[in-house]
Amino acid sequence: MPGRGLALALLAAASWIAEPAGQQNAPPQDAVEGGEAAGDTAAADDAAAEGGTTEGADAEDADAEDAPPEPPPDVLEIGDGLYVLPYCGNATLRVTAHGVVLVGDRLAQYRAEIARLLATVTDQRIAYELHTHRHGAEDDFAPAAPGSRRLGPALGGAPPREPAATPDIVFSSRLSLFPGDAEIRLRHVGAGHSGADAVVAFPDRGAVHAGHLVTDGPPIIDYAGGGSAGGWIQALDALLALEFDTLIPGAGPVLEKSGAQAFRDRLVTLRTRIEQLVRRGVAREEAARRLETADLGWPVDPDGDFVRETLPGLYDEVAGGP
Repeated sequence: MPGRGLALALLAAASWIAEPAGQQNAPPQDAVEGGEAAGDTAAADDAAAEGGTTEGADAEDADAEDAPPEPPPDVLEIGDGLYVLPYCGNATLRVTAHGVVLVGDRLAQYRAEIARLLATVTDQRIAYELHTHRHGAEDDFAPAAPGSRRLGPALGGAPPREPAATPDIVFSSRLSLFPGDAEIRLRHVGAGHSGADAVVAFPDRGAVHAGHLVTDGPPIIDYAGGGSAGGWIQALDALLALEFDTLIPGAGPVLEKSGAQAFRDRLVTLRTRIEQLVRRGVAREEAARRLETADLGWPVDPDGDFVRETLPGLYDEVAGGP
């Protein structure tokens, strides 16, 4: 696929690229369990030959481990003409000869910052704004950038909230754009995180923007707007059926495709554990205290969004309640 090699090379070099959950701390392949690596032994021999020690090197290594992680870049290029803006909710720019395609969520909120960062990579104007999901009235589509058109998935059977604004163009299944020599594919994958979720594929760059179907935190489900855990899992299945290498989540570091599978597996485990609590007769009000999520990387904060906005509805969903 054209551009895929460049994207993967950039991914390997970028410090803001994450491995799927459970793989971050894997030991290097040449590590020797219970012994020293050859490079460390050589360093010790050299230091001994010079009459010194390795304490200075050890101190430097300790300082490096204690140092805070590097902040994400303002603009991350993951392919030729394809950029991610981490501080703007992972808004994504696809620069083409016929204008810029902007992808993300809450784009109006980040309007000024997006414009500033866009000017650092191109003088092209924004031609299209692609919204990855919709919450009914909470969409609150502010006027798009001058001269651009807004696209988003159709709400379908999700209950609209008044006053709900709509994009200029809605699609209920799939839609393709061909600005210049680029192809951009929009796929409506159902209602999971929100009442309508879509993913945006850049096939010539081997990348997909997954919206909030994949994030770096626990799943937040808009049950009032039509979302559900079951629908979310189905939407992830539709995402995984696509061909791509690079995954742009709605929040958090850029991932490989396996990151979407890892998120799906954790969501299935979470739902299974809620089902087990229901079968054991644990009351809805007690679920947060009894639910184990630390191993999933989603610690339960009693005052957090997951407990307040998602857990009651998730409990009712698996219990067959309203």
